[in-house]
Amino acid sequence: MVREIEISDLAKKRLSEINDYILENWGISVLQKFNHKLESRLELVRFMPEAGRLEIKYLKVRSIIITGPIKMYYKVFMSKIVIVSFFNSRMSRSKRLK
Repeated sequence: MVREIEISDLAKKRLSEINDYILENWGISVLQKFNHKLESRLELVRFMPEAGRLEIKYLKVRSIIITGPIKMYYKVFMSKIVIVSFFNSRMSRSKRLK
């Protein structure tokens, strides 16, 4: 079953911060490559929601690596997948889902 993907406000904010950082530090070509990898991971999760690692069991939050230090956190529901947040592994663990 293919599910709809919904992106939370927090995930949108984090993704915007990541995009700004990549653009400022590595330029447009690296940003385009990152966004291409993000799109491919979104498609993978859409068709195979269990592809990601079960990261926080009691919340049923999964994660999948987008590239290098950047992970995407998501929850799977019957009819949709909600992207909860994005995380740069260089950040402290307590900031992952805040």
